[in-house]
Amino acid sequence: KHFDQTRFETASAAPILTTEAYVQLLHPEDAIGKTTLMAKDATGRAHSRTYTLTTASVLANNFLDGDGYISLNRFHGPRKISQLAALNGLFLDLDVDRLPPGASRSVGAWSLDVMMHCLTMKLPQPSVLLSTGRGLAAIWLIKPLPPKALPALSAALTEELVRQLDDAGFGHGAVESFAAPRRLAVLVRA
Repeated sequence: KHFDQTRFETASAAPILTTEAYVQLLHPEDAIGKTTLMAKDATGRAHSRTYTLTTASVLANNFLDGDGYISLNRFHGPRKISQLAALNGLFLDLDVDRLPPGASRSVGAWSLDVMMHCLTMKLPQPSVLLSTGRGLAAIWLIKPLPPKALPALSAALTEELVRQLDDAGFGHGAVESFAAPRRLAVLVRA
């Protein structure tokens, strides 16, 4: 089960999690749906398959030395919105290659920045901070939500982003929301 971090008295055990334990943290045994694993082949083409938790926990070890991905959300079949079983968490993906020149590329510094920004913005701390090899992923595990919650989450994100832009005095044009099993996005036109 996923718990609020305030229920833990000790520091996060994430730095010592095995790959199997990480998969089980994201996808508890009694969860609805299956885990999707994706890997890139030698040509860079991505291949994904959906597995039971038991199988995914074992197979995920094969991804330690290459480009491999574990879905944060669960599915009833191939990773498509029509197959979405449950929304399991939210994440922020911070990539090194998108940093301006001279910015720190230290995952430790990024982790501290994420935690400090969360405190400043009165947001909960991430459940997991994960070094991805290309940067940092901040993951907030949530109580699993049904697929029908995706449009409401997308609308809430868009509404809050527009409110913050307006409060900061940034003029903007049309706003368009996008919702997919992997991400929520908002396109703000000038």
